[in-house]
Amino acid sequence: MPFIIALIIDGRRGVRETAPAAFTIGLTFAVAKWWTSHYFAYQLTDVVACIVALGAAFLLLRFWQPKGIEEMRRRLELPERTADAELPGHRVWMALMPYAVVVVIFGLANLGSTIPEWLNKFKISFAWPGLEGKLLDASGEAVNSDYSFAWINNPGTLLSFPL
Repeated sequence: MPFIIALIIDGRRGVRETAPAAFTIGLTFAVAKWWTSHYFAYQLTDVVACIVALGAAFLLLRFWQPKGIEEMRRRLELPERTADAELPGHRVWMALMPYAVVVVIFGLANLGSTIPEWLNKFKISFAWPGLEGKLLDASGEAVNSDYSFAWINNPGTLLSFPL
């Protein structure tokens, strides 16, 4: 995806000039997304992948600088860069803290089996009107058609905990 974005914004030249960053960001995003969906909390795949890819980009830019930045600014008709503004650490932390809170909450909600089992106890279940005993499996047996809503252990409720 990063290669496609670079191609759309700046053509082949943009892809060539940003290839190391696009490769690093794309690969770390994909690996983190796969790992999170298989071994952590599937609800957080994109959040964790984004944070990992951001960290990888940050580390890459400590050792590599893209070439042709000023030429790209002229090609895309962007304003000249005026000065290097220093971004204090507390501002970075404030920007990333909401993501960290979400990761901690979903991580705890999926940790082991004790916490998820306890959260699933808060559940509303009822027979779905009109379906009771009318849904059948291949052998002709009635299928349970009860609606079940785990009102605490769902993403919307979990996200409201930090409030």
